[in-house]
Amino acid sequence: MKKLFFLPIVLLLLSGCATSYENGYSETRIDDNCYRVSFDGNKKTTTTRAMDLALLRASELTLENGYKYFIVVDDKQNTDDNYTPSMSSTYKGKTYTTNAIYSTTRSSTITIVCYLEKPDNSNIVYNAEYVAFDLGKKYGITIQALYGEKHPK
Repeated sequence: MKKLFFLPIVLLLLSGCATSYENGYSETRIDDNCYRVSFDGNKKTTTTRAMDLALLRASELTLENGYKYFIVVDDKQNTDDNYTPSMSSTYKGKTYTTNAIYSTTRSSTITIVCYLEKPDNSNIVYNAEYVAFDLGKKYGITIQALYGEKHPK
């Protein structure tokens, strides 16, 4: 019975956390050196954090695939507001009701092209190592592709 009492508290605490890096991103390979990278956050995720974590994943993909630089050729930021109405159910004569839930998700989707050498034809060229290091440090995330076998645990 005590375990059931603490379960709602634990779930409430977990639902208030910002989306983790590993659980929030996805990517699609579009061409040999081109990817669409998305990061989907929750209500605690700011638009800046969603964009930063999409860039962090883009830098990680760039390094994992043997490239050093990337450019962003398309980017989209999105905020979705969702509503789940309250519900009631009866079990053994007792009625249980859930509250309505309002939630907001913030996402960032970027399309990148990766390069071995720094391209001259673009205004903003990202050095994947710098992006991975700086944003990884900002958010406390270690990127495996930066360290190879010497990855600090």
